Amino acid sequence: MAEMQTAQQVVEQFLEDLEALDLDSAMDLLTEDCVYRNMPFHTANGRQRIERDLRAMMARVNAFEVDMLHIASDGNTVLTERVDTISTKHVSVDVELMGVFVVNDGKISEWRDYFDWTSTGCRFMKRALSGLFSSARRAD
Repeated sequence: MAEMQTAQQVVEQFLEDLEALDLDSAMDLLTEDCVYRNMPFHTANGRQRIERDLRAMMARVNAFEVDMLHIASDGNTVLTERVDTISTKHVSVDVELMGVFVVNDGKISEWRDYFDWTSTGCRFMKRALSGLFSSARRAD
């Protein structure tokens, strides 16, 4: 019989699957009634809705990287401090965030990511404008 993974191992595997852009494997680690709260945006209720949202985002993403700064667990709750780098064809942005995951019976039943939209949006705009201006200079 296979040994059940710890809550931390489940979360680490989930994030590794997302990095590999392997949404099928990542979704297998969520309960059917999982709740994803993407602060300060919306709440997605249920694995189907979460998958729909992530597939829509990943359709525009060339690469997704997770730089785990800190991870801690207490029972079935796992806290992460990380920098997620989301790259598209034209721009890449680093999102500094805190994540909270609740794992029950080897699957994530609750996932909350907290980040500062203002600083993330400013970094994104700065990189997008920088890329735009550097492209224009190369064209001259």
